[in-house]
Amino acid sequence: MGDLMSLPIGPWRLTYTPGQWIVLAGPKLVAVMQPAPPKMSSLVNQLWSDIQAARSLSSLLNVLRGYSLDQMPDFAAFVWEGGSLHGLARGRIHVVDSSTGETALDGEGALTWHEAHFGQVRGLRIEMTPVDHETVLHLPLVVGAVGASALHLTTDPAQLVMFPDTENQIPEPSAPAPTRAPEPLAPVVDPEPSPVVEESPRLYESPISQSYDEPRSYEEPKLYEEHRPYEEQHSYGDPIAQPQPSYEEPRSYQESPAQPPYGHDPYAAPQPTPYQSPVAPAPVPVAPAPSPIVPPPAPSPVALDATEGMEHDDFSQSSFSRPEPVMPSIAMGIQTNTGEFQNLMNGLVIGRAPDSSRGPAGVGTMRVPSPGNDISRSHVLVQPEGRQARITDLDSTNGTTIQLADDEPFLLEDGQSVVVPIGTVLNLGDGVSMRIEQAR
Repeated sequence: MGDLMSLPIGPWRLTYTPGQWIVLAGPKLVAVMQPAPPKMSSLVNQLWSDIQAARSLSSLLNVLRGYSLDQMPDFAAFVWEGGSLHGLARGRIHVVDSSTGETALDGEGALTWHEAHFGQVRGLRIEMTPVDHETVLHLPLVVGAVGASALHLTTDPAQLVMFPDTENQIPEPSAPAPTRAPEPLAPVVDPEPSPVVEESPRLYESPISQSYDEPRSYEEPKLYEEHRPYEEQHSYGDPIAQPQPSYEEPRSYQESPAQPPYGHDPYAAPQPTPYQSPVAPAPVPVAPAPSPIVPPPAPSPVALDATEGMEHDDFSQSSFSRPEPVMPSIAMGIQTNTGEFQNLMNGLVIGRAPDSSRGPAGVGTMRVPSPGNDISRSHVLVQPEGRQARITDLDSTNGTTIQLADDEPFLLEDGQSVVVPIGTVLNLGDGVSMRIEQAR
């Protein structure tokens, strides 16, 4: 066998036990966050994609700051940087050395972060919730996002996950395959002269000779000769008895004879003999009498239709039966932390220099201060929707953090829209927040 070379997937090997904490794993970075509600699924997926570009703890914190998650109370991260393992933790996350059982990093009591450098070879157990490690399932994790209760991380080279290096693999020596004599090309067989040259005249002779030898019947038109005695019997000089017409085959459009029979007076009264017997005709195929031609009815006067030529879908419901649009009643308003209040009519475009054209027709505007220009000119649109409010991000720079009454905050961005109840707090950044309240 040849020497099969292999390369490690990453600088560590990860396993996890299932749970509720969010673990985002990349090739050289692992982030641990507190449990999140299902509605944050899109945010977690986007965050996982963005942190893949982080190559240090500082760049990771910059990514989290862009999501307004840098102040999350429970958080931990581990980065392979400069050939060694670095980590930080805050809150309820506890890191234990796997070989000694001693605490390697603890997030409790940290005002910002507790940071540690673990060196090149280290085995760690990151605990988010108490787990009996002997009775739970341990699953591998390479790259992705999972819900976990604990993590096991080791940088021991003997335990790293290896993949075959197909590009630099040493080829396996093998005995040379037995050489085969090259097969001659398939010869082009020339047609033999015997079947092609000699038989071809016969192919043309046979059908021609048969076509002129067999059909002798066409040379003797006996059909016409058989009818000649019939013509001679009915010559004009012989006093033959005229057959009695039976009218067994009535025809609506019977052709008249080319010449009347001898002795016939065309002005004489018709003989009643054809009608002397009302006997039913013999069962002879009779052509059906043509049905009488019924003239089409005269067109009845049609009332003019004003909608003729138009699409019927446009008049499926009369425009006069459509209810007039009902103006929404004022049910709620916006209270800012700077003391301003404004009722919601058709909606409000909120920002540091809002433009009503960013929303539907009829919406108003609400200007908020933004000393650091963190708030976009037209940042967010708030519209009443029944007894609730619809919040729509207007492709703002930093998004809007939505804080519901009993749920974790989440970020609204990239034109996303969500319906929230009265009492929800919107954080636009730059120290500006506002709450949806009852109308005044």
